[in-house]
Amino acid sequence: MGPRGVAGDRAAPGTNNPARVMRSMLSQMDLVAVLADFDEQMRRHPSQSLGAQVELGAKVTRVVAERGGWSGVIWSDLGDDDVE
Repeated sequence: MGPRGVAGDRAAPGTNNPARVMRSMLSQMDLVAVLADFDEQMRRHPSQSLGAQVELGAKVTRVVAERGGWSGVIWSDLGDDDVE
């Protein structure tokens, strides 16, 4: 048996086993839809944060930080035809 709360299906019936609850929730999710929503909300159209600017392009979303913060591409839809 693993660490406390990670006993899997070995817990007594009717108990609140976090691992069992999580597996049940995940089995009921449409993972493709969840990932698409995450990409749209968090990567494609992220909220503006202090000290950074979000640049939205047709195929790329990037965060550009001011004063030495983190900058980078957080979403892209680039394909082989986009590469030089």
